[in-house]
Amino acid sequence: MKNKLLSGLVVIFFLSIFTTSALAASVYTDKTDYSPNEIVIITGEGFIANHFVWLTIVTPSGYTYHPTSHTNSSGIFVYSFTAGLVYGTYNITATDGTSSASTTFTDAAVFSITITSPVAGSVSSPVRVYGTWSVSNNPPGLLIQYNVQIVWGDGNKNDVVNIDRNDNGQSGSNQVFSGTFDTQPISGCSGGDDNCNAGTFDHTYSGCGPFTITAKLYHASVPGNEQTGDSSATVTITISNCQTTTTTTTTTIPTTTTTLTTTTTTETTSTTTQTTPTTTTTTETTSTTTLTTTTTPTTTTTTQTTPTTTTTTTQPPVKAPTAIGPWPYFVILSIIAVAAWRLGPMFAKNLSVKLKQISMLH
Repeated sequence: MKNKLLSGLVVIFFLSIFTTSALAASVYTDKTDYSPNEIVIITGEGFIANHFVWLTIVTPSGYTYHPTSHTNSSGIFVYSFTAGLVYGTYNITATDGTSSASTTFTDAAVFSITITSPVAGSVSSPVRVYGTWSVSNNPPGLLIQYNVQIVWGDGNKNDVVNIDRNDNGQSGSNQVFSGTFDTQPISGCSGGDDNCNAGTFDHTYSGCGPFTITAKLYHASVPGNEQTGDSSATVTITISNCQTTTTTTTTTIPTTTTTLTTTTTTETTSTTTQTTPTTTTTTETTSTTTLTTTTTPTTTTTTQTTPTTTTTTTQPPVKAPTAIGPWPYFVILSIIAVAAWRLGPMFAKNLSVKLKQISMLH
C-alpha cells in the first residue's frame, strides 16, 4: 500500500513539472525603448517552477551579460537590469535548461529637425531652405557624420547641403549634437566638424506645384527614397512666379462661290396659208439665270483655358436644271419638212384646179 502511494506521489510530482514546463515560455520588458540611465525590468513566464533561469543580455556593441534569476511556484521570474545603456538594440535570451524565450529592447536617441524657411504657402523660385537640427540622449556615431538631405518634391534632391555641427561637450544621456542647415553658405561657423560652405543649393522649379519639400537628418549613410532618415520634416509650397503656356489654334474656312447658269431656248414656228406663198417665222429666245452662293469665311479660335466647339452645317449643292438643247426642235422641223415634201404636189394640184375653175367663171 505504501509503495502504491509513493508511486502515485512521484507521478503527480513529475506531471506537475511537465505541465508547468509545457506552457509556452516567454520573456518581455516593461518598455520597448529606454533612456540611458533607466532600469530595464525583464519578466519571464512559462518556465519550470521554483527553478533557476539563466539570462543572456547582448548590448549593441556586442558585450554580453550573464545574470541569473529564479522562478516562483508559477514559473515566473522578474529581473532588473541596471547597467548603463547605450544607443542601439539589446537582445535578451532566458532559459531554464528545458524552455527558452527571447526579446529585444532599445536605447534610442532623440532626433529632431525643423524647417524654418520656407513656410507653407506661395513662394518665388528659386527656393532656399534652412532650419535647425539636434540629437539628444546619447547621440550615436560621430558629430562629423551628421548631414541633412533635401528632397525637393519634383524628382530632384541634394544629399548634402551646408551644415553647422555643435557638441555640448557632455556624455551619455546629457550629450547633445545640434546645429543649423541651409541651402546657402552659413556665415559665422568654422571648425573641422562643420561643412558651412559646400555651395549654393537653392532650387529652381519648372512648374507651379504644389511641391512638398522634405528635409532628412541622417548620420553615417545617405537615406534612400524608401527611408525616412533619423528624422525628417516637410513643408508644402506653390511657386508664385511660375510660367504658364497657352496654346492657340486658329482655323480659317475659305470663301466658296458657286455660279449656276441655266440657258433656255424657245423656238416658235408659225405657218400661214394664203394665196401667197407660205411664210414661216421662227423666234428663238435665250434666257440665262445665274445663281451665286457665297460662303463667308469662318474663323475658329481654340485656347487652352476656354475650349471652343464650332459646328458647321453644309447645305447640299443646288442641282442645275438640265438644258433641253436643240434636238427636240430639230426633230419637229424634220417632221414638218417631210410632211411638206409629201403633201406638196397634192396642194399644188388642188391649187391648179381651183385656179382653172375661177378663170372659167370669169
